[in-house]
Amino acid sequence: MKQLFLIAFLSTPFLGFSQNFISLATDPQGDAFHIDAKEISYLSNPSEDTLFIKIAHYNPRTANYGFALALDTNLNPADGFSIDQSNMFNQASNLSLNYDLALYAYEFSNYPGMVREAYDANGMITQVPFGFDTSNALFSIFSIPLSSIGGNVDLNFVAFTGTFTINPGGSGPSDAMPNNTFVSLREASINLEEINSGLVNAYPNPASTFLNIQSNEEAQTMLLLDFKGRIVKEFFLEKSLKINISELPKGLYFLKPKKEQGRALKIAIR
Repeated sequence: MKQLFLIAFLSTPFLGFSQNFISLATDPQGDAFHIDAKEISYLSNPSEDTLFIKIAHYNPRTANYGFALALDTNLNPADGFSIDQSNMFNQASNLSLNYDLALYAYEFSNYPGMVREAYDANGMITQVPFGFDTSNALFSIFSIPLSSIGGNVDLNFVAFTGTFTINPGGSGPSDAMPNNTFVSLREASINLEEINSGLVNAYPNPASTFLNIQSNEEAQTMLLLDFKGRIVKEFFLEKSLKINISELPKGLYFLKPKKEQGRALKIAIR
């Protein structure tokens, strides 16, 4: 049975998107009635517990716009509900994915004000607020708390563009991206720059029971983060230290000095 993930409203302001988004797929120009999709990319930010999905387009967004995301969160793209794509410009609908959660954001100039809607796996509307940013005319950004999609970024999705009639009550989207299949995130990077291995080193990596950590820097407090950015261990490191990690779940972790911002060493625990 499908699980509906209730998404908490992102009350904090957007980050200004100074960080680099990671590209997932591109779309050719000229295959849309209205907003011509160009590229889909993502950025995850553990401190804000948020996954950002950016939909870039070739032509500037107008007052009549529509965007949608079909999200598969249980790694079964065949079950769930599908978005009506009968209005696709090139009549090459991307039917590769059924959604657990569909997010819509659209606006009609005669009735100013953005409408945001979410639909569950049965295609029923539900009160699920989410963030949507339109501050740049050439891209729009959905923001989704990671904790609301199972606590990770292990998911599949397809992005859609169109007019305000993109919603299920209208004629649907006019462009899908990617064109032929969905895009996937698997233990995606939390956008932390790699630490210079000459400053901090850890072995074995991957590890299973113990992790040996060495540092050429002055004594400092270290943090071991899970892939959401949550602190799972905090310890003081002088030159070298051996820590027990046997109780931690398998997965991707990040080792970083507490004083550092945006730099970490990836650690795999298996």
